[in-house]
Amino acid sequence: MNRPEACSADQFLQTLGQSGLVNSQPIRELLPTLPAETIASAVPLARHLVQRNVITLYQAKHLLRGQHDGLLFGKYEIRDFLGKGGMGRVYLAWDRQADHPCALKVLLPSKQGHERSMLRFDRERIITQKLSHPALAKAYEADEWDGVPYLALEYIPGSNLYHWMKANGLPPLVMVCRWMASIASALAHAHSAGIIHRDLKASNVMIRPDGQAKLLDLGLARWMEDDHREEEIMGHRRIVGSFDYIAPEQCANSAGANAQSDIYSLGCLLYFALAGRGPFVDIESTRDKIHAHQTLAPPCLKSLRPDVPAGIVSLVANMTAKLPADRYEHATEVAEILAYWESRLDPNS
Repeated sequence: MNRPEACSADQFLQTLGQSGLVNSQPIRELLPTLPAETIASAVPLARHLVQRNVITLYQAKHLLRGQHDGLLFGKYEIRDFLGKGGMGRVYLAWDRQADHPCALKVLLPSKQGHERSMLRFDRERIITQKLSHPALAKAYEADEWDGVPYLALEYIPGSNLYHWMKANGLPPLVMVCRWMASIASALAHAHSAGIIHRDLKASNVMIRPDGQAKLLDLGLARWMEDDHREEEIMGHRRIVGSFDYIAPEQCANSAGANAQSDIYSLGCLLYFALAGRGPFVDIESTRDKIHAHQTLAPPCLKSLRPDVPAGIVSLVANMTAKLPADRYEHATEVAEILAYWESRLDPNS
């Protein structure tokens, strides 16, 4: 908090009181006991309250700008900003009634009132609540507040797989197998409910501090029960998915993506986790990347990481076969093979 001081300590407390976060009166009563430099102006006072966990850094910056609104969303206290996607903003929030943290996904203001966006967000809210699996973020609640749709999900601390590998380098083989087995098991659960993820990628896999992996974001998922509205919700012949991981047939017809399409994407994700790069990451243009997924073999995995066992190389090759019929039929098979290799590998390899 080294920005220019925008208000006095008294003005800051007034804004804090208007925010509804805390009762500012007990803080005012605390002021005489604090060092003079702490209450000389708003910034040192805000810093002190952050250090004492009275407010968060995100909240302090918001209040220092003189903004008292936007920190409460119904029963949820907004504590931090986690990220923004094509449909919504995601905040770290605290459910004041249930007394636990959550990831609060709120539809972007620019999408509110936009029919297709509202339909997509509504589909995501419905299908997220249909799933319950240890490797999927738990859905707590889907509702509206003040006319704004939201989805409250389990907050998963840690970093996504992409950032984890940027910070830590290649993970041990046994860890990769454990992570990907969990994700494959989560996919199998979703597939059994008629839900195809369609957007597997490293940034949609969270690695918790305890080493567990969780799959996020069903915003582009296909829900077979709702297939009759696919064009209405997603648009006519729109390609859905992330081009570093997308299955060949999904490029041609995303509405027809199936379990084998997710298995292909998981194979690309497994390749990334093993090699530190996607199969066709060096290809820049979208058209050429799609062509590569449809026609080219990925660079030899063994040449990129010689310690990968031949059995895992074969697994990746099967998962990324060009024709769906040449891949494993069920994600459960993939999970079982990865669990087998996890049990066989040296934990330090």
